[in-house]
Amino acid sequence: MMQQDETRANTVRERHRLVFDELTEQYGGRILQYYGDGTLSIFQSAVAAVECSVEMQKAFREEPLVPLRIGIHTGDITFSKEEVYGDGLNLASRIESACMPGGIFISGKVYDDIKNHQWLTAKMVGEFEFRNIEHALPLYAVNTEGLAVPQDNKLSYLKQSKAKVINVRPSGVHAPATPRSLALKFREGALWMLTILALLLIGMNFLNKKAPPPVYAGPLDGQIAIAVLPFSNFSGDEEDQYFSDGITEDILTLLSGIKDVRVISRTSVMQYRNTNKTIPEIAAELHATHILEGSVRKSGNKVRVVAQLIDAISDAHIWAHTYDKEMTELFEIQSNVAQDIAQALKHELSPSEWASIHKKPTNNLAAYEHYLKGREFYEKYDSKDNESAIQHFKKALDLDTSFALAYAGLGDAISQKANYEKKPILLDSAAMVSQKAIGLDKKCSEAYKSLGLAYHYKGDDEKALAAYQRAVEENPNNDMAISNMAMIHSDKGEYVEGFRWAKKAFDLNPKHPMALKRLSELTTVVGMDEEAEALLKKGIKSNPEHVGFYQELSNLYIKQNKLNEAEKLGQKIMDLEPEGAEGPLLLANVHLMEEDFEKAHQFFSEAKEREKRKKEGKHAWEAELGIALTEMKIKKDEKARHQLKDILVQLETKMESSRPHPKQFFIKSIIEASMGETEAALRTLETAVENNFIDVQMVVNNPVFAQLKESNNEAFLLISDKLKKKVDKMKVEVQAIQ
Repeated sequence: MMQQDETRANTVRERHRLVFDELTEQYGGRILQYYGDGTLSIFQSAVAAVECSVEMQKAFREEPLVPLRIGIHTGDITFSKEEVYGDGLNLASRIESACMPGGIFISGKVYDDIKNHQWLTAKMVGEFEFRNIEHALPLYAVNTEGLAVPQDNKLSYLKQSKAKVINVRPSGVHAPATPRSLALKFREGALWMLTILALLLIGMNFLNKKAPPPVYAGPLDGQIAIAVLPFSNFSGDEEDQYFSDGITEDILTLLSGIKDVRVISRTSVMQYRNTNKTIPEIAAELHATHILEGSVRKSGNKVRVVAQLIDAISDAHIWAHTYDKEMTELFEIQSNVAQDIAQALKHELSPSEWASIHKKPTNNLAAYEHYLKGREFYEKYDSKDNESAIQHFKKALDLDTSFALAYAGLGDAISQKANYEKKPILLDSAAMVSQKAIGLDKKCSEAYKSLGLAYHYKGDDEKALAAYQRAVEENPNNDMAISNMAMIHSDKGEYVEGFRWAKKAFDLNPKHPMALKRLSELTTVVGMDEEAEALLKKGIKSNPEHVGFYQELSNLYIKQNKLNEAEKLGQKIMDLEPEGAEGPLLLANVHLMEEDFEKAHQFFSEAKEREKRKKEGKHAWEAELGIALTEMKIKKDEKARHQLKDILVQLETKMESSRPHPKQFFIKSIIEASMGETEAALRTLETAVENNFIDVQMVVNNPVFAQLKESNNEAFLLISDKLKKKVDKMKVEVQAIQ
């Protein structure tokens, strides 16, 4: 018999945990702790807590039955590292104890919050006087069909409970709203919704002791860093997801206006939508000191935004507020959130910061919604979605011709259209639209970033850098402008400066694949191979389908002469991209380094065929060069030499038409060395180093230069030595940045 009781107890326990965990997450709640035979959780609104509780009781009516009491109250609670306490928790506990099994009791404060929601109804049970509580507390029983509701004024079930009830004064169903005096001096706008659930299972302990979360000591630079997690969409319509995401990003942007606060980029935080990770875990991954989370509910002309700020190091909640406004006051809500957070962080806003936070982007809400939709489509970085973005930005501008952000968004989208469709003529239009945005708002960071992108795609690096720099001056957290600056500096051979900006972009957007990839590339360039390898492995772990990380790690192994490891990664790319040229090219380079020219030739040829089938031509030139180099090694005839000569002429023509990239000098030296023109190859290699080509391993381990290395050619050794010294110097400078 005892074994049967224990088996049933375990079954009920498992059912409780399964239902509770799933529904709490579904309604945007959060489990704080399991204790004894009870559970403590918080929700972002009274309505969400009651809705979740109703669904729980419905679920618990099915076999195996779980007799449950639920008490709900709103009020202040305090978090410490060890426990949760406060008057709000005490009252919620008293309410739960007074509830009857299978029912839901709520305080008068909660009733005030739900009474206008027709699908949630409640019956007043009476005014309860509890031991050690100063005032009588009006309690209501949620009377949704199927819930247990007291049917007599004597509340006879209380005799079998452990409730600390001294007296109950019965009252009618339609009791007046609770006076503020009964809120027990809670602050305006209750911080947390508490739901205490106690199972009537004697001797059962639901405390689930999980392994302690990782200890997070905060970012190494000591700067305040806020991650704004995606606000939950409680509007009941998935189509409104763009709206809650837009509010998330706008609050993020407003917080960027606060000096000396690093705000983690949207791309990184959006990955935590519906995550099961704890706040300390998220903070550790994003290097954040604070986490802001919340919800948005849009209903007709009204909007409710709930926000709460958490100290990520201690996991303590330090501020929260509910904002109920008309839709016309939406921008005021966003500004108030940013201002209240600054106050919670004890940061005194300067006049310029205050002006930035309270600046309205537009007075037309319909235009604002089109802008949010345009931004959502643009950030998918796809040609078709980009067209949708252009249409939404244009609609926003039809409704408000002075909407600077919409012009900036349109400028970005036109630049991307030029890039996707290979139509550089469109870049003049992109620049013009971006300048229009700047004319409307000279402090609009997004407008300068948009202008920088147009110049960047036009190849005018100096103007692009100037525009990006101004974008960062207006918003130091503009990670896309920062990342693009890193790219330009790298292309110019200014690797230390490129690394500086790439590191800033990564700190702001640690989950963005391109931010991680760019930082790993520059880490490799400056000779920090171990660090680069760790970053690339991290990229593969986070983005297992992203071919770029496998490519970069394989290239790193090729440079280090770790050819077996490089070959495995090349095979992985072949599996991921069975029609792409990237895999065959990597395997060709592996065999080239092994001096297996026959196999290298086969893979270069396969890459060429794949490029023909895809009709892209992105890697065609590289494949042609590989074929010519290997044929020169295999046949050593005039035909192969002519092929190489033709490729060399093409390269020289390209280098003359625009500022040559340092790598182009290196490739030219390889072609010349393969043709037996040793003196010309050494001169070109010297020029490559002078123009900041600094890939020392590609020089000293390259089979093309093997004979020069083995014969101790003095000029080659001098170039190699100069190259090593340059890399060592840059490594020191980069380590100082870190």
